[in-house]
Amino acid sequence: MGTIEAVATTSSSPAAVRALLADASTWARWGSWSKVEVEGGGPQGPDAVRLLAKAPFRLHERITGWVPGEWMAYELFAGMRVRGHRSGGHA
Repeated sequence: MGTIEAVATTSSSPAAVRALLADASTWARWGSWSKVEVEGGGPQGPDAVRLLAKAPFRLHERITGWVPGEWMAYELFAGMRVRGHRSGGHA
């Protein structure tokens, strides 16, 4: 079984990072994705589905936990040959 790991460091405050993560529509401006949106145009929150696109990938994630300004959790359920991917914790 393979492992995918990513680590990033910033000098920004935790509040600034959380504010960026709270608005998925901005992720393409500062991250590596060419398009990020919440399906149906609604807000992020429990059970919302995010679409993340960057050729050749088109991923779908379901938000499984959300405490605004504190943490989020999600699961990848389509778009990559990965099973059981879950992530979450404090930002």
